Amino acid sequence: DGDRDDNVVRARELIQQARAAAGFESVQTLIFKAQTERFIKYLSVQSPTKVVENDKTLSGKVEAEFWFPERFRLKMKTDTLSGFDVSHTEILNGDMAWRNPPMKVRSFGPDRRVIDVGDVERTMLMQTRTAKQQIALYTLGWTLQTPSSVAAEMSYLGIADLEGRQCDAILVEGQEGSRKVLLLDRATRLPAGLAVVFYEAMREPVIVEANTFDRRFMRDTYARARQERLSRSKPPQRHEVVWRFLDHTTISGVTLPQRVKVTLDGKTIEEMTINEYKVNQPLNPKRFDGKPEVKY
Repeated sequence: DGDRDDNVVRARELIQQARAAAGFESVQTLIFKAQTERFIKYLSVQSPTKVVENDKTLSGKVEAEFWFPERFRLKMKTDTLSGFDVSHTEILNGDMAWRNPPMKVRSFGPDRRVIDVGDVERTMLMQTRTAKQQIALYTLGWTLQTPSSVAAEMSYLGIADLEGRQCDAILVEGQEGSRKVLLLDRATRLPAGLAVVFYEAMREPVIVEANTFDRRFMRDTYARARQERLSRSKPPQRHEVVWRFLDHTTISGVTLPQRVKVTLDGKTIEEMTINEYKVNQPLNPKRFDGKPEVKY
């Protein structure tokens, strides 16, 4: 217990030093816009007998509006492998969190075609939890704090190496078992990285890329795609996502990253370039209005 208390105190001290070094204590509002590139590897099924490993870079955008301590808005837009872009906004205002457009109600019962009141409530809770966790990830990475309604406990883990940089590692434990490791550069005291460990059964996307009016050919091609998905299924495994904050620049007295690199199990899967920051600029409170709801 004594060691744990010491680690909690040490974590608080380091966070305070890092926030002071970056100028975060003076931040009341923060707005930024970024361009993203996601690097996707997938299997292209082009015929019943031809399957090719392929890759694609998908473009996207992120727009963040933070109004501490309790109003946050995060809009994300990205291309997809199917060629269409998707967009959604997550909003947190006090204790309420929601998504626009809202999530579609999921069935949690054995018959996925049947939806009941419990499914609506669980979908609503899932949407609230996802929005809070996503926004807390961004606010923690950019400003070393979480929203007032997203409780987090921090404790010092020790010294860790991040791409040759010595960092102080701090465990951040949030609601419902959420766990992240915050990495602070020991030389600059600035946020260097944010790591998340999770267990999931991941597999490469399998996409049919064939264009013909031959019904039998297309039927057999889609059958091959189903076979590929089944054959490449794996049991849940441990994975680690690391956000690496790079190229810090001081803007209006606040030091912020200009680039973010995201890796999955050591491989780069996304890069984010921030092209605009606004610090302590007025925000319209109506942009944070709304209420949680789901789509049927």
